[in-house]
Amino acid sequence: MVYSASKVYLQRTFGILPLVGFSCTVLSTWEALIGSDTPPLGGPAGAFYTFIFAWIGTCCCCIVISELASMYSQPLSLRIPTTITRTNSVCRAPTSGGQYHWCAMLAPTNWMKPLSYLTGWLALIGWQSTFAAALFMGSTVLQGVITLAHRNYRPTLWQATMISWAKALFYLALNLMGGKPLSRLESLFLLFHILAFFALSIPMIYMSEHQSADQVFLHFINKGNFASNTLACFIGMIGCASAFSGADATVHMAEEALNAAVAIPRAIMLSLMINGLLGFGILLSLLFCISNIDDVLSTKTKYPFLEIFYQATGSVGGTIGMHAIMQCTGIAATTGTLAATSRQLWSFSRDRAVPGWRLWSRVSARGMPTYSIIMTTTTACLIALIGIGSAEAVSIILSVSVSGIYASYIPIGVLLLYRRCRGQISEDIRNDNTGVPINLPGADLVWGPFRVPGRLGILINAWAVIYTLIVIFFSFWPDRIHPTLREMNWSAVVFCGTCIFAIAYYALRARHVYHGPVFELRRF
Repeated sequence: MVYSASKVYLQRTFGILPLVGFSCTVLSTWEALIGSDTPPLGGPAGAFYTFIFAWIGTCCCCIVISELASMYSQPLSLRIPTTITRTNSVCRAPTSGGQYHWCAMLAPTNWMKPLSYLTGWLALIGWQSTFAAALFMGSTVLQGVITLAHRNYRPTLWQATMISWAKALFYLALNLMGGKPLSRLESLFLLFHILAFFALSIPMIYMSEHQSADQVFLHFINKGNFASNTLACFIGMIGCASAFSGADATVHMAEEALNAAVAIPRAIMLSLMINGLLGFGILLSLLFCISNIDDVLSTKTKYPFLEIFYQATGSVGGTIGMHAIMQCTGIAATTGTLAATSRQLWSFSRDRAVPGWRLWSRVSARGMPTYSIIMTTTTACLIALIGIGSAEAVSIILSVSVSGIYASYIPIGVLLLYRRCRGQISEDIRNDNTGVPINLPGADLVWGPFRVPGRLGILINAWAVIYTLIVIFFSFWPDRIHPTLREMNWSAVVFCGTCIFAIAYYALRARHVYHGPVFELRRF
């Protein structure tokens, strides 16, 4: 652990509205549900009930994240450690690191370094895969629309790669603007995110033939031939879990947020409510508007939602128009995903935990983590390049996006639960300890402005851990009981392989330069 005087790295331009817009568009729950493939596993009823299950579980996870973000960013009167000049009042600056910083704060001193390192790598794996997945999938969806409009068109893998590269340059340009332009864009993205929901759902509901309530709420499908519908639903739930994946995105913008201790928790919880309601609405719309589920699942476009749009409108032009709205929401989501991913890489590099940290931790004169943004974009482009040889290889790499992000929640959830069950987190700083550092490794812990007190907080924390374990476990399952090599879910192999690489790098290099997160202390 290292203490240092506070330095202003990034410009603080994100108020509560841009943060809510950022969080809403990165989550993109209703957009992700449209593009998910849950119906083949659990059917309409399975999709409905697992969405509610995932929404409740994600709410619990977000409460835990918000509590930790609030603890970590709060301004309090403390005494500076002996390594820093004493002043009357100091606060610990908010951090873009998120999970691995909180892990260091909560973990026992002798476990702080390895646990925070592993947590940081889990988040890094998840976020880098998420951005690459958003980039590549957006390109293949565009090919699906072309297939619908031109029946003779045969999409190729190299075309998907080229489209991905072109889109990557576009998102890179948007992110390099940074500062005020990006925060203003996020406010506009929030408005479009909500309006686009109505622009798609209203014509789909009005123009489609509707299924009966029994067909939606009681009809399960088990095409994977699993032992029970319940098992099929849990495996299919990963589609809903991925629609809520990335709830910690706003945390990684903390060093660009105004009044982060209050704004970050509010943005997280508000965006979860907005996205949950919109996601619930679009899911019901989809389930009631599917007129022929077999055609939807066997569509040549490879994306069921395009067939649903076509069945609703009966027009190729109408389908293309509805897809254009989806592409615009995709721009908002992917722009924010690149911002969150690059900030997480930048923060982890600043703490010397990744190869090439000296370059990726640099900040431009305009207060932008330019090199980490470029590195994140380059990584996604290289993954897309693999797609020229094999789309399955790309899918295997990208499949760790859900497991990586959710796995990074496990250490902080368990440690926070342990601390609160033992009563090791104070309601407020004690009068006789006014000069003692708090919320640092080995120091006293004090709740921030946002918290759920008492037994309810313990129950929410415990369910967040249980739900996260369920998601991780089923994210490694294949879609059918006896999969072929091509149908096999290889995400467990990629996940474990990346963890082994991280551990090897720690043993060979990182343990000599990574001493835990650098805790910035700001005088005021």
